[in-house]
Amino acid sequence: MFLAFSPLLYILIIMKRKLTFDIPDSMRDYFLKRTSWGLEMHEQYINEHRSKITESLVDTTIDIMSSNYIHKQSQNNDLNEKVWRKEVHKEIDWLSKALRHAQTSAITSFITINDTISTTENFECINPRSLQNYIAKYKLDIASNKSTFHSITSHHHSLKGDINNYEEGTTNKKSLEIYANAAVAMGEKLWVREGLKWMEKTIINFFKEGGARKAYIKTFKRVEKEKSGNQDIEEIEGSKILLESFPLDLKESEKIKILDIGSCYNPFASPSCGSRDYFDVTAIDLKPAKSASDVLQCDFLDVKSVPKGESIITQQIDDSNLMRCLKLPENTYDAATISLVLSYLPTPEQRLAMIEQAWKFLRKAEPSDHRCDSGILLIMEKLSCLGQGGNIASQAIKLWKKEITAVGFELITYQLMKVDWHYYHVFAFRAVEKQRSIDTSSNSKSNTISKGLLMRGEMRE
Repeated sequence: MFLAFSPLLYILIIMKRKLTFDIPDSMRDYFLKRTSWGLEMHEQYINEHRSKITESLVDTTIDIMSSNYIHKQSQNNDLNEKVWRKEVHKEIDWLSKALRHAQTSAITSFITINDTISTTENFECINPRSLQNYIAKYKLDIASNKSTFHSITSHHHSLKGDINNYEEGTTNKKSLEIYANAAVAMGEKLWVREGLKWMEKTIINFFKEGGARKAYIKTFKRVEKEKSGNQDIEEIEGSKILLESFPLDLKESEKIKILDIGSCYNPFASPSCGSRDYFDVTAIDLKPAKSASDVLQCDFLDVKSVPKGESIITQQIDDSNLMRCLKLPENTYDAATISLVLSYLPTPEQRLAMIEQAWKFLRKAEPSDHRCDSGILLIMEKLSCLGQGGNIASQAIKLWKKEITAVGFELITYQLMKVDWHYYHVFAFRAVEKQRSIDTSSNSKSNTISKGLLMRGEMRE
């Protein structure tokens, strides 16, 4: 008789042990704080019910994890309260991050707000199955993000070492294909799209809304003040007439020429770009996306120049529709964009070489032109490239400003941008005359020794 009923007795023992599993008050307080933190993004939806929803989410998650843990471990009779608490802790962290990153419309699938929530006892506002499904989907999205990041970083890490590694990495078709697919996936992320919008708005502001005039006037005032011994700008003869002569719209009757370096899929010519009708884009990439037949293939560091006014020189690649960019006209483009490219180049010297290459193709104001009418360089980089806060991050950012300025640029703006939980760096520079000395002799005291564009991790080495 005992043997016949032993499975039932075993289940009862398991259930009893499940009931003895408990969460300490200190741990529960942590769970509540983490979950409440995740709900901050949805304050308008949850309104005054935040406390109730937070408790319900925590209790539901604990119940789900308890059921899953008991089910998984029951066959081995390997129940361990410490292990169970650790699993619950991990799941609460997943829950808080998932809530933090979710669109409010998504959380309505498992959180139901009811007018009676504050008056009805034992009100259940959480749908456990929908909650489970959402967290599972969030975990898959994170795994996909890591895969994308790994594909891009592993390709660029393979370029490091000697010149043979770099040549192999930039010509191997299989690795380039994986890299291109990952780059497209990266371009679909919200923070990347917002960064591209920042570039778009900056270009429009500079050339069509008075940004160029404002940037030049700022420099003009500083330079003239230094020349005149701190004399007030209004007292300098002819300065007011000169400043007022600069138009707000520098490109009234022509399109803004953009050189998009590392373009992948030509975002500035896509339907999602609201200003695309104002742009004339030359898009180049080491491995263009399959769908981007208008992106020219090249290693930008190898592209040669032709004099201003001449056409781009291209060459068809095998039997495909893709074209390879061989030469670009110098002193031609109104804007050059470098988005999430520099940090993937293997050495500081190559990063700086890319900046110098961009300077060569950007337009510099000529005496017959308005002197504020010069090209701009826009850079976007991920947070980890330079870091955030602290002495090393500060030094890295200052170094980039200094090195890029020395090439022949003037800083317009630097910002640490934030979209949801993502931070990233953006720079805008105006092309001016070359400033770095070309005299590399050891006897020259005026020569500036370049460190290249060091990233945060390299500054620690």
